[in-house]
Amino acid sequence: MDKEFKKIPVHLAFIVDGNGRWAKKRGLPRSMGHKAGFNRLQKILKECFYDYNIKYVSCYCFSTENWNRPKEEVDFLIDLFYKYMTTTFIKKFPGVRYNIIGDYHAFPEKVAKRAERMMELNKNNTEHVLNNALNYSGQDELVYAMNNI
Repeated sequence: MDKEFKKIPVHLAFIVDGNGRWAKKRGLPRSMGHKAGFNRLQKILKECFYDYNIKYVSCYCFSTENWNRPKEEVDFLIDLFYKYMTTTFIKKFPGVRYNIIGDYHAFPEKVAKRAERMMELNKNNTEHVLNNALNYSGQDELVYAMNNI
């Protein structure tokens, strides 16, 4: 194999999608698909960071369009994020800095505060970086970029 194909990327990005369809196909509630996808994502992140030593991983998890889903599903996803953003993350992912891309302030106040706390707790970690895109949209990114030019 050519040397170029053996190189490990510095940055990987994932669009987390299809969990609800996965669950529906198996006759399960969509929330169980989200939970299964979240558990799988944690395994993937461990492999990326610790097995392959990938420095940056970005996960696109909750776009602005996701607010249009049924309230119960949105509430479940928000609760999943809230539970994830704890010191358990720091124990599971030592050396990883956690960043949020997007307007996380649109989430309930307790979620936004916990997000800020998580980012503060591990802001000095330099080994790896996890960027979690929450409440993002391509259009918002373009507007933000243009306003900063």
